[in-house]
Amino acid sequence: MVVHHGVGMIVDKWEQALSAEEYTEQDALNFSTEHELRGKVVWVTGASSGIGEELSYQLAKLGALLAISARREDELQRVKKKCLQISSLSENDILVLRLDLTDRSSHEAATNSVLKHFGKIDILVNNGGRSQRSLFVDTNLDVYNAIIELNYLGTISLTKHVLNHMIQRRKGKIVTVSSVMGIMGAPLATGYCASKHALQGFFNSLRTELTDYPEISVIQICPGPVQSQIIQNVFTENLAKSLENSGDQSHKMPTDRCARLTLVSVANDVKEAWISDHPYLAVCYLWQYAPTWAWWLMNRMGKRRIQNFKSGIDADASYSRKNNKKPVPNLLPAEGPGQHHLCAKDMHWPGTATLRVTPDLQRMEGAQTFDSHHAGDKDKAGRAIAEERRA
Repeated sequence: MVVHHGVGMIVDKWEQALSAEEYTEQDALNFSTEHELRGKVVWVTGASSGIGEELSYQLAKLGALLAISARREDELQRVKKKCLQISSLSENDILVLRLDLTDRSSHEAATNSVLKHFGKIDILVNNGGRSQRSLFVDTNLDVYNAIIELNYLGTISLTKHVLNHMIQRRKGKIVTVSSVMGIMGAPLATGYCASKHALQGFFNSLRTELTDYPEISVIQICPGPVQSQIIQNVFTENLAKSLENSGDQSHKMPTDRCARLTLVSVANDVKEAWISDHPYLAVCYLWQYAPTWAWWLMNRMGKRRIQNFKSGIDADASYSRKNNKKPVPNLLPAEGPGQHHLCAKDMHWPGTATLRVTPDLQRMEGAQTFDSHHAGDKDKAGRAIAEERRA
């Protein structure tokens, strides 16, 4: 399924309508919420902080069985302890598994450990990785090697071992937390952007190799700036140096919002989801539909980003609506009579269809948009989500 923007506002609209008793739970079954993940075995990498940590908490509350991995086992134990406190899961429902993505020789054994513990892996969430804050001219090449080794090669190595199991079962979900930086380019992140572009290309290609396994989903999540520890752990111009000042992160999307929209996307087998506040989401539209304008805009925004970084504030602070309070132009299609776009301010599903609901909120329909960009899409993404899920 590839569907245009909507999941964030859909979730909000449903909750408002249900609280007002405007329609029933049965009506909501036209679209899947994250509660469909209950009872699934989910392996989350990079689970010791940030998005991976928050995903673990929300999955635990939903009743998913968890394997959580990262390099720091003590932090994983902390995450497990909180998961047990906030959920009905038992000790045996959460497996703590130390994992170094750069140690590719350990990935097969790690996969076998999860399979031995749970007997299966329903969902792999490739969330491990590090960002970057340094200019190319100042950065040692061994930093680029480390970025690719961790973000790209480590991710596809683990995927390879888990995918063998999913092919045997003929079902599963491979979820990769990429980035909007895998869609665009930006200064101070040349290596990080390269690694995320590599992931985008790899998983888009892998999806085409799995057409004989229609119940194996390849899902790419592309967050924008999120309140997490990714900035504190970034690569800089050399491997031994850490970032001196990460700046204020409060203007970014809350981690719990990003995690929830990720899980809704996973539950609905969305091929690619952009999860971000404006103006970053608007810039993604430009990169996809008007790249010449995007190049011009990023040249202007890039100068400010570098200035911010050199001044010791967060590189993206200048573009936050929370800081500037300036309206962002609406780049979304206009609404037609009697129809309402459920266009989240922070969510986009690239594709050929904009999700709509009829005025009585009884069913969801698809409306073709941006046909020229996706004219070759044969999935008929304009069908209702429920129809697509049954197909």
